[in-house]
Amino acid sequence: MIAEQFEGTGGVSMFALKLARAAGLRVILTSSSDKKLHQMRETFASPPILSVNYATNPDWDKEVLKLTNGVGVDIVVENGGTGSLVKSLKCTRRGGIVSQVGYLAKQNPMDLAELVPTIIDRRVILRGIKAGSKHDTEDFCAALSACQTPLDNLIDKVFPFEQAEEALQYVWEGKQIGKIVLKL
Repeated sequence: MIAEQFEGTGGVSMFALKLARAAGLRVILTSSSDKKLHQMRETFASPPILSVNYATNPDWDKEVLKLTNGVGVDIVVENGGTGSLVKSLKCTRRGGIVSQVGYLAKQNPMDLAELVPTIIDRRVILRGIKAGSKHDTEDFCAALSACQTPLDNLIDKVFPFEQAEEALQYVWEGKQIGKIVLKL
């Protein structure tokens, strides 16, 4: 079983979704919005995306394990931070990888009490990721091109520059799926 788990429906998660699909990986998506999860399952219906609402299912890591028959996912794209990191580690297969790409939620060091034991027990590789190099971007574009992966559905909404405040509010309210664009 090769599976990848993404947290959320923002731009980073959408790009990761595109790469995972291009690589033929099975995708499990987590979000706090049933509406967004439904929309993502409809938009990316084949092959189907599995999903878990972490707001209504506080033990979402256990649900991800159920979806993988107890094995866990191979790769996690983690962007929540301290509140979700340990759960991401717990639903990753032994020897799997958690890529910490951000920390969108409120950060609380107390949430990390089980961090070291979980990394050791599950033998998970935890790595931080920032924006890549020029070569990484070229490789990314080549992979998407080789798989003929369309990017047109990455943009949720285009705002005129004069509506920048509304665009920020749209993001703060978590309404977007993918990227928003400010048009100059």
